[in-house]
Amino acid sequence: MGTATPVQLPAVNLTLSPEDCSAEVLRTLFGYLPEEVRTRGDTGTVITVPAALNQMQKDATLAAAASAEIGRVALMQEPVSAVMSVMQQRHSDGAFVV
Repeated sequence: MGTATPVQLPAVNLTLSPEDCSAEVLRTLFGYLPEEVRTRGDTGTVITVPAALNQMQKDATLAAAASAEIGRVALMQEPVSAVMSVMQQRHSDGAFVV
C-alpha cells in the first residue's frame, strides 16, 4: 500500500495498483454483511492496519475503502484492535497499555 508498484495477476491477465487490489478485498468482505447492515446510515467500518504503516500507506488504505464504497471508515492499529477484542471478550472495561 502507498506505492506505485503494480500487482500482476497472471491467472486473470490483470495488472492492478495496490489500492485497487485492496479495494477488491474490502468490497468482497463488506459484501458478506447482510444488506440491511450495509445500507443502514449509521453503519461504520473499522479497518485494522499494521502499527508500522506510514501516513502514505494509511492514506492509500482509506482511498481503497473509498473506492470500495463502504461508507464511513476509521483506521485502527492492529495492536490496539487486538487488545480491544480481548477486552470485549472478557466483558471488561478498564485501562490498558499497548
